[in-house]
Amino acid sequence: MKPADGTIGRSRAWAGLLCAAAVLAGAGFRVERMTFTHMSSFPAALLVRWFERLTGRAGTASDADLRVPAAPVNATFDALLRLEAVWLRVGNLPIGSSLLALVRKQAA
Repeated sequence: MKPADGTIGRSRAWAGLLCAAAVLAGAGFRVERMTFTHMSSFPAALLVRWFERLTGRAGTASDADLRVPAAPVNATFDALLRLEAVWLRVGNLPIGSSLLALVRKQAA
């Protein structure tokens, strides 16, 4: 987070939400709800991205994101994502690796 982000009460993540909302609005949609998803896997994704940058592999094409992890790891993330899904029925998540938007096409 940049010092200015704290001053205006907005992090880079929230700036991303605002940018996505602006793009959707510009395309003629009314944003009814926007939230992050995959909060539980966000720290792992952040760590992987940091490691890729550190080792210089960030710009290298890879299918690593498409591989299914070991069964216990996959089961853990599956359980965590199911809990997130329950929470998302009543609230939003403050951070995550994906965005979810509920939009409606505005009348012409």
